[in-house]
Amino acid sequence: MRRQGSRVRPGRAVALLCAVALGGCKKQEPAPAEASTPDAGQATAAQAAKDAGTVTLTDTRTPFRFKDVTITRTAASVKLAYTLENVGAKRARGNSCLSLHDKDGYQLSYTNLGPISLRGGESDGFEDVTSIAEDVWGEVRTVRLYAGSACYSLTGDTVLSPVSHLDLTGRPAPAEAPEWLKLTDPEDGVAVFELKDVGLSQESPSDSVVVTFTVTNTGTARLGSSVCLRLYDSAESTGDIDEASSSNFNLAPGATKTVISELTLDDDKNWDSTVLLRAYASTYGCASSARTAVSNVVEFRKPSEIRSPMDDTLADGDGEGGGDGYVPDEPVGDPEPELAPDGVSDGQ
Repeated sequence: MRRQGSRVRPGRAVALLCAVALGGCKKQEPAPAEASTPDAGQATAAQAAKDAGTVTLTDTRTPFRFKDVTITRTAASVKLAYTLENVGAKRARGNSCLSLHDKDGYQLSYTNLGPISLRGGESDGFEDVTSIAEDVWGEVRTVRLYAGSACYSLTGDTVLSPVSHLDLTGRPAPAEAPEWLKLTDPEDGVAVFELKDVGLSQESPSDSVVVTFTVTNTGTARLGSSVCLRLYDSAESTGDIDEASSSNFNLAPGATKTVISELTLDDDKNWDSTVLLRAYASTYGCASSARTAVSNVVEFRKPSEIRSPMDDTLADGDGEGGGDGYVPDEPVGDPEPELAPDGVSDGQ
């Protein structure tokens, strides 16, 4: 959510007042020249004040500047308030971006806080609120705030401002804070994660299917990945009927995490045909096969209570299709013919 600070427009306010309240403004006659001419001392002071406030605007690839940043944590959300300035000569557009970093400087994740747009030389106040899970925020030591045409990189042509390296209150990060380190992808086919306790759940017939699993980083560096689940209609089948990927996770060496993630299939009806599932961690989700897995492969049978999600009306028995507890409003049978005003049924 973004609440953009209001901006005072005195010129427009006067114009509106003239047009609406007075039916038009009368142009004032200029005062006599001798009364409006300042003495030499006043002229010198006025010119000095004008020169001190002059800002030269030029075209620049990084026109945005962040100032007066404050960061506060509230429940599962983080609020950022800041002033944003466009020091360029023309309007610039982009996104406010936030990157989260651990004690070693590794990027835990990044998020797009929302769109920004300012005219050249303009500044404005912004307030953003973003949801960050408690376990993720617990590992954050510094953040980087920047503007970008996209948020996936802290360097390159997509970045539209200097990158502000900040502590968790919004003040500049300490000088000894580590530089940004990007996660490296695990090598395909080398198991650096251990999966266990993989299971499925579904709170109600209309809810999505949820996967829960525990994952441990058995490697020597912080690594990120996701889990791919492939669905099979029999234990002997060699080809899956559908697939789904979990949300991403990243872990420090030796760390263990329990991940809970909703699953989305290409066709949710395939849950009804599924008998067996195989789960494994993969650098590129289900775009990679089990041969390139970066974890052990866990095979398990689908619980009998897991079904294709139903529409709420059908799940409650209120839909036209009936279901348990469905009672038609009227007895089923041939309807009585509707009578015309003279007592003869229509069509006779």
